[in-house]
Amino acid sequence: MTAYAHTFLRPLLLALLLCCSFKGIGQENYFIKADSLEKAGLHNAFLKELYSLEQEDQIKSDPKSHLKLYVKLMEYYRLIEFNQDSVIKYYKIGNQLALDYHNQEYLYNFDFMWGTFLMNTGNYKDGLLIFQKICPVVEQKNYPYLPHLYDSYARLFYILKDYDKAYNYLKKEATIFKKLGNLANTSATYNNIGVLYISQNILDSALVYHELAQKINFQLNDSINIVRSYNNIGRAFYKSDQFDKADSIFQLALRYDPKRLNAGLLVNYANLLIDQNEFEEAEQFLLNAIDRNPIKHTQKSAIAELIRVKKGQKNYREALQYSEELRLLSEELLDETKIKELERLTVEYETTQKEQEISNLQELTKNQQALLSKNRLLVIVSAALMVLIGLLLVLYFKNKNFQTKVEKMTMEQKLLHSKMNPHFIFNSLSNIQANILQDQKEVAVKYLVKFSKLLRYNLEQSKQDNAVLGDELKSIKDYLDMQNLRLNGALVYTINVEEEVENDGDIYIPGMMIQPIVENALEHGLEGVENPYIQIDIEDKDDHLKICVMDNGVGFSQTQNKKNPNKTSHASNILKRRLEILSKKLNLELFYHIEDNLDKNNRIIGTIATLAIPITTPQHY
Repeated sequence: MTAYAHTFLRPLLLALLLCCSFKGIGQENYFIKADSLEKAGLHNAFLKELYSLEQEDQIKSDPKSHLKLYVKLMEYYRLIEFNQDSVIKYYKIGNQLALDYHNQEYLYNFDFMWGTFLMNTGNYKDGLLIFQKICPVVEQKNYPYLPHLYDSYARLFYILKDYDKAYNYLKKEATIFKKLGNLANTSATYNNIGVLYISQNILDSALVYHELAQKINFQLNDSINIVRSYNNIGRAFYKSDQFDKADSIFQLALRYDPKRLNAGLLVNYANLLIDQNEFEEAEQFLLNAIDRNPIKHTQKSAIAELIRVKKGQKNYREALQYSEELRLLSEELLDETKIKELERLTVEYETTQKEQEISNLQELTKNQQALLSKNRLLVIVSAALMVLIGLLLVLYFKNKNFQTKVEKMTMEQKLLHSKMNPHFIFNSLSNIQANILQDQKEVAVKYLVKFSKLLRYNLEQSKQDNAVLGDELKSIKDYLDMQNLRLNGALVYTINVEEEVENDGDIYIPGMMIQPIVENALEHGLEGVENPYIQIDIEDKDDHLKICVMDNGVGFSQTQNKKNPNKTSHASNILKRRLEILSKKLNLELFYHIEDNLDKNNRIIGTIATLAIPITTPQHY
């Protein structure tokens, strides 16, 4: 686990102190002053106020306020001024009070905080066992700290490098916070999702989530999380080898609020300094990080960078000492045995949950059968109503499907006309005739072969909804080769397919979707161009196929200015209409855009048309 992952450890600071904000005016009044001091960052005064409240008899007469006091004290010593003995002390007091008051919500809240503390100190097994014990009840009762429990689960799976499970828990967490309108914790969750993406080197997505988080941070004027987001954005730029950008962002974080610096930022900036051979300055940052944060994973990251510092200084004796320290710390945190034990516990828990679900379903079935046997008349009436509703639904969907099929058939005919209209066929046959009359039999034969293959493919595709990507590209190549014969070999084209896409022979797209774009480029963009050129790029972008068609014509804006108002691009219109229908059918947004292709000096060098469609199976289309 890297240093910047400390972002998982502190976003709970504000959230967990508020997670027990239950209804009741009295308990809130006790903590008005304490909350103000905590928000202002006056930690000593905040702690002093909590100690003062602890001595008051009045708060002891209000069970929820009394319990909330120890939640705040436990969280203070867990997140602000780390003190293991104090965490243990206030966990025991709070836990016993919750038992005395018979308050399950707070009882499980103290258990949750204790489990999180155990995880932060490397005791993952006991922490996981606590989470597994309390999670079903917390979910069922929907206690306020449920999203924070999800966050702790996400951190555990992050450490185990099970990023899919970590992401799923973070999505659950974000959904709850967004529903509650809790911007601060929504921002923290976005930050954590960004960290997951950084760990997987999906840096574009990481930047999206960190910038979303930063936007919220500025909206809330949350200096702690502003610094944290700057740190994560800088880390993303560093991982993508944009070192100057990373340096400027890290500097912003360091200067923004020196009181809010965190250990992860210090380690990440030190990493950059090491790359620049600034070893002494990097060492100071790393030692400062170790002093600031007792969390062992953060210390592990700092020690790993100190080894690099000492090697850079050619101080191999101290490098060896740090290496031994790192080895012992790594074994203490997660060795192979601990990882397997955690995986075993996770599997056992998930199996138990599934068995419980099956048992619940079986019990539900028994109850339903008993109810049915006592209410036969009701069952008969209900069945009759269901049959009637079913018939109505069948009629409704049958009519709807009929309308959809009619619309599809109409579109297929329009598409066929658009692709193989009489004008195009006439020109093709005229070119073949001209070649024959000029005794260019070999050219005529080539033209005729390409034309027949293209005609056959178009006719076949008019009957189908989808096509294998490879077949579609062969058709495009035949079309371009045929057009090149017409242009006496003047047309140059390239088709670039991402290697992963090219090697996957099971990629389907809607049929005849690319050719209209190419045809539009030849008909409008390259009209009158002396050395026409077309480039087609196809790549996989997060489960979407991105298709770009570029030409070296006069540009889209110029063709629009010169466009005859009485002349329309049937190919483009049919393509846009097909995309609208597919968007409704798949319930997905399909992207198609045409714009000028500009060079570095913003001069028009042609047109670029971009199409984004989902990669899916034939059944989806």
